[in-house]
Amino acid sequence: MLDHQKINAKCGTNYTAAQVSKAIDCPVSIKGIADRIMTDHAGSIRFDTMHKAFFIYAHGEWRKIEDIVIRSLIRSEIDNLQKEIRILTNAQIAGILPNFDPTPSIKKILTFQQNADDALRNKIFEALRIRSASMRVRGVSNEISDQVYDATR
Repeated sequence: MLDHQKINAKCGTNYTAAQVSKAIDCPVSIKGIADRIMTDHAGSIRFDTMHKAFFIYAHGEWRKIEDIVIRSLIRSEIDNLQKEIRILTNAQIAGILPNFDPTPSIKKILTFQQNADDALRNKIFEALRIRSASMRVRGVSNEISDQVYDATR
């Protein structure tokens, strides 16, 4: 039985494998929030170093997106951190994380939510930029360049 199935059976919840995996694998931290966003948008968000901009893969092509979209994703992810504690607590009840202590995670989440100022969001934005640029598939930059060039003709 998979982790999410164990939790659902023991706690009467309806978590997906992706939700449980994200809660367990991505810690509550600046890098962890960037990883959560990358997990949620697996392969569809890239930072192109050549254009110094984020791109999203939609409708069969890479499209440039404004930084405000990324900042909105960051804000949303910070707002959703409370749900992660419920998943982790249920994982403890189901025996998947027997030594889980929710107190430090709850304190971190409250700190993130109370201090979700521009400085924190900028750090997460930078972590996401670095994370998505390092995960870039070879040739994506050229593909984006070709599409941008074609769009400007």
